[in-house]
Amino acid sequence: MDDGDLVALERSARETLATQHAIADELEHADDPRRWFTRLYAFTTEAILGAYAREDVVHRAWLLRLVPRFHAYYFDN
Repeated sequence: MDDGDLVALERSARETLATQHAIADELEHADDPRRWFTRLYAFTTEAILGAYAREDVVHRAWLLRLVPRFHAYYFDN
């Protein structure tokens, strides 16, 4: 499997994480209870990035591609 451009994929995943934190911060500021789910989602993204950094998976590009893809599903809902 081709890992593609890991640098670009990691950058995209980290940008997604920053967006997740910003959304959670906005919801927290508004005292919106959805902030808890958003924070949990950010923690999950942090765990994925940790697994990537530790090289815990064989297909690292696939792992990084999950982050923006699942974020899009979450954000659309």
